[in-house]
Amino acid sequence: PIFGIGYSTELAGEDMADFARHKLGVSNVAVISAVDEWSELISGAFVTRFHASGKVDLHERVATDASDLRAIITKIKLL
Repeated sequence: PIFGIGYSTELAGEDMADFARHKLGVSNVAVISAVDEWSELISGAFVTRFHASGKVDLHERVATDASDLRAIITKIKLL
């Protein structure tokens, strides 16, 4: 037998989308995610699930070593 313990990334993204939409009552979101395999999976699942009942106004991807997010924050403020 083979056993593994790990994140169910897509399910975690979907759960976060459901929580934001239905528990917090958020109807519009902006998503900032890192450009790496794990972040792409989880943010993609979040965006897809949230888009089914709400609006994703912006989905920006940033390098994992990015430290200056001011331009993205400004974009979000202007939405």
